Amino acid sequence: QAMVPPLDYVSTWRPAADARVVAFSILLVVGVALVCGLGPAIQASGHSFIAGLKDLGGGAPRGRRLRELLVGAQALVSALLLVAGSLFVRSFQHARRMDPGFAIDGAVAFTLHPELSPAYDAARTRGLYARLEESLSGVPGVQSIARAAWLPLDGNAGNVRRVFTPNGPTDPTQVPVAEFNVVTPRYFATIGTPIVEGREFVRADSSTAMEGVIINDVLARRLWPAGSAVGQRLRIESPSNAELEVIGVARASLYRTLGERPRPALWLNLDRNPRSRVTTLIRARGPRDSDAALVAPVRGAIAAIDPTLPIVGHGTFRQRVSVAYASIETGAVGALGFGLLALLLAASGVYGLTAYAVAQRRREIGIRMALGATRSAILRLVAGRALTLTLVGAGAGALLAALVPMGLDSLLFGVSRYDPRALAVAIAVFGAVALAAALSAAMRAVGLDPMRVLRLE
Repeated sequence: QAMVPPLDYVSTWRPAADARVVAFSILLVVGVALVCGLGPAIQASGHSFIAGLKDLGGGAPRGRRLRELLVGAQALVSALLLVAGSLFVRSFQHARRMDPGFAIDGAVAFTLHPELSPAYDAARTRGLYARLEESLSGVPGVQSIARAAWLPLDGNAGNVRRVFTPNGPTDPTQVPVAEFNVVTPRYFATIGTPIVEGREFVRADSSTAMEGVIINDVLARRLWPAGSAVGQRLRIESPSNAELEVIGVARASLYRTLGERPRPALWLNLDRNPRSRVTTLIRARGPRDSDAALVAPVRGAIAAIDPTLPIVGHGTFRQRVSVAYASIETGAVGALGFGLLALLLAASGVYGLTAYAVAQRRREIGIRMALGATRSAILRLVAGRALTLTLVGAGAGALLAALVPMGLDSLLFGVSRYDPRALAVAIAVFGAVALAAALSAAMRAVGLDPMRVLRLE
């Protein structure tokens, strides 16, 4: 008899990047470095000796407008990326605080695959789950236990069914499509989704003449907007095409993704519709953080029944649904990282432009200081234009991020692209870094000895 080892996770790691991608990246970096380095070199090689002496004598430096334009464009792009990063961070914070319609903390979940072992047929699988529920009920700290074909937001997309009513349309294109799941009694109490009308499944429902169904309030309003849904009849597309009676209405929650709109959903009784592969959810008794203490005892209870059972995703319920938050968390980290990198480049541009201005205007600065110019006046003279250009570019970048969609709306949760707090934080951080970069370069100007500068000139 084949022995199937437990499956704790499925690895998606890939060994190495494509060599062509690495080669292209290296060639791109070398090409950009050559273009950026050859431009100033070619420009400098075309200058005459007399023009160079004129520049040293105080003439206007060549290419100043181009350098200022580049720094302003760099500030615009940097502010744009920084605003996007701030918006993603705010969006992630909102997603972590939003109510998904069920209780994430304080529960443990795992999925069994008895069908992967030849030792389990349909009858033995039902006995397995009965023994498992009895064993888990005796684990200290367990409050309630339920099973379902799939759990919301865990990355395992469920099924959908078209829903028909006796007096409703028969055209499949005109009837609602609902999320479909099969669950055991006490599922809604265990997952923390309230029943707003009617009741939850009970053990006696497995032997009633007409099968019951629980729907969410979105589907209830869609099918029976003027009255109660409890006691109404419906059919779902299935091989039996049997008529079902609505016994309860649950509050709508999130089912597949964080950003989804409220959608119809319905649940059938797992006792009447048995499945081999199901997910077990265990609600812990006590504080919200008591779920982690149940992970090891639950695994021990499973191993005591059959140590060869294939287990997938064993851990806390929050770990299980973390896949739903992974995309927005990755987006927040990536966008903020690019924003900070662009901020560093913009700061280096401001510093370089200010330092170059100090070097080019040493004679003017020396004369002003000899005539009694104050330190603050020299700082404004040297750093003022660079700061003005940078802040104008940053303001343009912030306005561009707020007014031009650029696909941000579909990636944000609970935050608009013109969120004032995100824009204010991004501009404040950018302004502070640009000011620090400009002043650090401008301090070289106030440290000059005017008499020494004039003697050198």
